[in-house]
Amino acid sequence: MSVDTHVLEIESKFEVPVDATLPDLTGLPRAGAVGAPREVDLEASYYDTAALDLMSLGITLRRRRGGEDAGWHLKLPSDKGRHEVRVPLGDDERVPQRLEELLRGTTRGARLRKVGTVSTRRTVLPVVDAAGNLVAEVCDDRVVGERRRGEREARLVWREWEVELTEDDAELARATTARLREAGASPSRYASKLAHVLDVVPPQDVTGASPGAASARDVLAPYLDAQVRRLRQLDPQVRADLPDAVHQMRVACRRIRAVLACYRRDFDRRAASHVRAELGWLVDVLGRERDLEVLRDHLGALVAQHESTDAAQEAWIDEALARDLAAARETARRALDGGRYDALVLALTDPAAWPPWSPNARRPARRELRRGLRAEWTRLEAAAKAAEHAPSARRDESLHEVRKVAKRLRYAAEAAQGRLGERATDLAEAMASLQEALGRHHDDAVARVAVAGFGRERSLTVARIVDELGAEQSAERATYGEEWLRLRHSRHARWLS
Repeated sequence: MSVDTHVLEIESKFEVPVDATLPDLTGLPRAGAVGAPREVDLEASYYDTAALDLMSLGITLRRRRGGEDAGWHLKLPSDKGRHEVRVPLGDDERVPQRLEELLRGTTRGARLRKVGTVSTRRTVLPVVDAAGNLVAEVCDDRVVGERRRGEREARLVWREWEVELTEDDAELARATTARLREAGASPSRYASKLAHVLDVVPPQDVTGASPGAASARDVLAPYLDAQVRRLRQLDPQVRADLPDAVHQMRVACRRIRAVLACYRRDFDRRAASHVRAELGWLVDVLGRERDLEVLRDHLGALVAQHESTDAAQEAWIDEALARDLAAARETARRALDGGRYDALVLALTDPAAWPPWSPNARRPARRELRRGLRAEWTRLEAAAKAAEHAPSARRDESLHEVRKVAKRLRYAAEAAQGRLGERATDLAEAMASLQEALGRHHDDAVARVAVAGFGRERSLTVARIVDELGAEQSAERATYGEEWLRLRHSRHARWLS
């Protein structure tokens, strides 16, 4: 096993009675057969800070012996499961330096120590498709867990079933879950075996509908908490160069900034302005890396469309982008290791000062939130009007400004869904559509400038790509024009006017 191996784990856990019988798994979608069971003994030691900082963010660090994947495993939450970063076992139980580096922003200097141990007798049933390819593994685990708190020790014994898919397959997941629940299983209350040992359940999602008497603070606080939590979960993923981590961290920053900007009356102006500025700095620091990732993928797709291309030119473009991307990544990582970023995280996690509410935040949510959305809609109208009359030299820049305001309005509407309901949901979806159209236009504008900088004279491919990007931008401007005309006469405009 090489250092720093990444795996996406798509797993579901189930609590079961100790005397439950694992059901027949034949006949599941895509399941051609169920292989012979195999047994394995697993020993795992789990590590965290004294304050359980990793656990609070849904992050797990363990050292496992036994099985095919023995080693250190750092599990990081993802929308589709969990990313797992693997490092070789080593000769002792000290946390590898690489994993300490990935967790620097999470532990913030606190020492990682052993907080629990788990011994598992696992029976694995492989589920394969008609071609014999593995599609899932169903595990029957008999577990003994031990924890130490101060001088006290506790020992727990339980049984659980796990389903791990090789791909994100919703139909197979639903069918397997139904089969296991019919046999007496229920979804586990715990996110991991360590959580079971420590009896820590995940925080409840409180971003749903708010009661009629809710204040703006009641509605916005859960949304802000969720975004700060997401930002902190993404910190080690960005450091590990996991897919889409930079983009998702920037989105979390922008969602927080959107709430502070759109509902500015509900926050202390000086404190909120400072946090907005620092989040903007972080978005910019990470932006160069994200822009280059998008540019590389975009140009790669365009170059691939040409049957006859200049291979040397393509290699030169790829080499130039690779150099720039490496430099951008290094700049971003240095920023995450710096004091300015530490101060930002501290500001976002200080319960005495965050969020920096103003007295207005205690006013009824419906009135306060709608007032904020109305003001943002007015800014969108102004930006669209400015873009409409912008000279050709500033057209791309002005449309990008429309996109930024639309994005801000989208996130602000998302935050208001708990009180404004369907109207806020529909507004967020409409802004997402407008943002997408202008996003493609912006990506093409960036790509066109970059490709033109490579020099038309160097390759016919480059010249063709420049022309194609120009044509795509014209089509995207037309799409945006149609979308904005529809929005100006929609019920959103009437509601926010």
